[in-house]
Amino acid sequence: MSRYDDEHDDDHGHEYDADHGYEYDDDHGYEHLTSSRLDDGHDNDYQQNASGLVSQSQVSKGYLFDIQNGVVTGVSEYERGFVETESIDRNETYSFDGSVVTKIETERYGVETSTYADVNGDGIYEKVSHAWTPTSTAAPAGRSYDDWYEYGGLSDDYELHHTGQAVVVTDVNSGKTLDSLQTVSRVLFTDTKIAYDLDGHAGDVAKLLGAVFGAQAVSNREYAGIGIQMLDGGVGYEDLAGLALEAAGATSAKEVCTLLWTNLFGEVPTDSDIEPYKQMLNNGQLTSSELVTLAADTDHNLTNIDFVGLSQTGLEYL
Repeated sequence: MSRYDDEHDDDHGHEYDADHGYEYDDDHGYEHLTSSRLDDGHDNDYQQNASGLVSQSQVSKGYLFDIQNGVVTGVSEYERGFVETESIDRNETYSFDGSVVTKIETERYGVETSTYADVNGDGIYEKVSHAWTPTSTAAPAGRSYDDWYEYGGLSDDYELHHTGQAVVVTDVNSGKTLDSLQTVSRVLFTDTKIAYDLDGHAGDVAKLLGAVFGAQAVSNREYAGIGIQMLDGGVGYEDLAGLALEAAGATSAKEVCTLLWTNLFGEVPTDSDIEPYKQMLNNGQLTSSELVTLAADTDHNLTNIDFVGLSQTGLEYL
């Protein structure tokens, strides 16, 4: 997984025993750590002295780098006494200037640059800076992607669920918890995407889909993707509402009012039901786009599309 901001917790679910240290599963690549040292069978895996790292380090989480002749040849993550070897992906490059390690990761939306320093002189490197530079095709200009996360596999290979405010990502095959995402807007897989910003663009798209196309349209990943792409690209909420009406084929005041009423209340309205709204449209008191956004924001619509449930599952889109 590559992330656009690394400020998240990675809970591996291992338990600590005061007498014996941390328990681990060799199949997952974890090295046993007592209260003062790494398992001697693996000390040669690292340039730094493992015993010194454990006994002297004041850092609970950081990184170990294998550096040979100024070249980073290996990366491991250190957390709460565990060391786990990480692979260097094809889109990642590491460099070492004698004191600071720089990681450059190229993603579909831009380039992430992170720097790591051995702040305490204990061999464990901490992240000291992070920058995200969007590509020219990442719109709108200046948008932050720090809460976007990308996984290089199919969505069926992962399980996502909410625990408190976090989205926990689990590998289905191994059962291993990969990440606990404390702040997340989007999770990207190779076959689909999930938007969790229900207080932002994802929520606006879900509400418009429900109001204009009916509650069932919220599960239409193609429709959702079109809407999210437009909002992410700078199209306004009311403008998108107008485009949705055009796509639905509602042009006259009566057609607009009938469409919205039917989707909100599940039945075709009588003329008297929609007369007040027709008058507001005909006399210019409201535009059709404004009426759509008013309908989309109603409690009726939020209930129809299970907006509370979406805040837990996210809105899936292509």
